[in-house]
Amino acid sequence: MKKNYTIKLIAIFILFNISVKSQISFNKVDSLTFYKNEIGIDIANIITFLKKNQQSYLINYKYYFTNKSAFRGGLNLDWATLNSLGKYVNTRVGYEYNKKKDNWGLYYGADFSYMYSKNNLQSIKTNKIGIEPLIGVKYFFSKHFSISTEAKINFYNYFFRDPYSFDPSSNQNDYRIVIGSVGMLLLNYHF
Repeated sequence: MKKNYTIKLIAIFILFNISVKSQISFNKVDSLTFYKNEIGIDIANIITFLKKNQQSYLINYKYYFTNKSAFRGGLNLDWATLNSLGKYVNTRVGYEYNKKKDNWGLYYGADFSYMYSKNNLQSIKTNKIGIEPLIGVKYFFSKHFSISTEAKINFYNYFFRDPYSFDPSSNQNDYRIVIGSVGMLLLNYHF
């Protein structure tokens, strides 16, 4: 039932944008006109036949200083008191550069990320900091709506801490390099 509702919602959105675009007298998004704010939602998390990417951010925000540069931010939050769940916060801030041609855009930049997680059944707390260089593409359906995806190379440093353990290996650091955000699909609203 939820899958049918999601497919119908996406179909209505696409048909709405086609009808709106057919009534507008422009053939491409003006590269000189830009909106200063953009809110994006990762729709890959909503579509049930795609697996949620743990490195994707559900809510994304961009503030454009010019049509070629923007401040970026993202947030995931899962805070629960049930024993089988826990507290998970994942956030990022960064900067990007944009190049637009017709309805297409290419952007690149870097993010600084921070993550905190603690399962309610264990005493281990995990903190993660990272630098994430990125590249992405964007397609504009109209002046207000676009869809985008991006890929990153993530350089992470994990800090595992267990305050109740005397074992030195339970309080350690871990370094990882991961290709991330593949499979992320953002639906963006520009205003």
